[in-house]
Amino acid sequence: MVIKWEKEKEELQALISDEQNGYSVQLTNAEAEKEKLISSANVEEIIYQKYLKDLSEWNDKRISIIGDNDTGDSIKYYKNELDYINTKLESEYRALTEERYSITKRLFNGITELSKIFQSIYTPIQGEIAKLLGDLEDGVMFQAEVFLKDRILSQQILNYINQRFNGKYGRSHNSLQEIEARIIETDFSNEDSVISFARDMEDVITSDIESAENRVPKRQDFYDFIFGLTYIGVNFKLKMGNRSLEELSPGERGIVLLIFYLALSKENKPIIIDQPEDNLDNQSVYSKLVPCICKAKQKRQVIIVTHNPNIAVACDAEQIVFCEKHNDSNKIRYVSGSIENPVIRNHVVDVLEGTMPAFDLRRLKYN
Repeated sequence: MVIKWEKEKEELQALISDEQNGYSVQLTNAEAEKEKLISSANVEEIIYQKYLKDLSEWNDKRISIIGDNDTGDSIKYYKNELDYINTKLESEYRALTEERYSITKRLFNGITELSKIFQSIYTPIQGEIAKLLGDLEDGVMFQAEVFLKDRILSQQILNYINQRFNGKYGRSHNSLQEIEARIIETDFSNEDSVISFARDMEDVITSDIESAENRVPKRQDFYDFIFGLTYIGVNFKLKMGNRSLEELSPGERGIVLLIFYLALSKENKPIIIDQPEDNLDNQSVYSKLVPCICKAKQKRQVIIVTHNPNIAVACDAEQIVFCEKHNDSNKIRYVSGSIENPVIRNHVVDVLEGTMPAFDLRRLKYN
């Protein structure tokens, strides 16, 4: 039995130590194969992990490129923007433009309402003047009106426009004269005319959008100025007939202001007026000035220096003061009294009527 085991032991030992195919060699080869497999697996794993990382980065980049409607520099963002430009931009632009015109109209209506308020405040004044002068053809009126208050509007508009560029009101144009001509033809008291003017000025930008930023660098300020209507205001005018105070002669201006003052002044202090008939015809003196003086003297003393008989006689003067200078003594003599006084009446005829023969001649001529 022992011999058998020894024999088996030797055989096993031979199998283990066989240099060609022994278990030791096989084990060594297996260990080597194992290491080789492990090493090979590590390389593959590294390659695989790198692949997974590259794939993840690629997916992230892809998602970033595709993006969404709110992510800039992405396909979906630009597609959404392009869709907005093609389908919505024009309608929104028109809506906002119309809203701007609507706001401008409301501003203008506010100005006209202010004019109406001022007019209503002075309506009683107009009533007083009307009662004073009656139904004269060239009545004196107080009027509040909407007007262009900015006299340098053309230059202010041109200040916004870069003259180095071509286009409306730009280089190679008589821009200032063209804008002034457009202003002259605009009725700044009329809503449609004002909106038309604003649209025309807006064309400086909208006629060439691509160059607008260069031609009008401060576009927002330009729009605010043109559509804000700060250059339009409410003015007060005294008129005689259809003519404003500026269009009247010096004499007419004087009588309008004097009528306005005499009709409306609530003072009861004496007032001295020096030759109110200057530069006025007798008909204007009699029909316009005389009624005002008669009205004023009901509540205050009115002292008038005059050479016009209409004022002295038609105003029913309570007292007339005749002044005469003596050349030999360089003294002035005064004589006063009522017109019923024969002495005073003779002085009135001599000085104001140009002597009795002159008065009689006119009477005979007039029949």
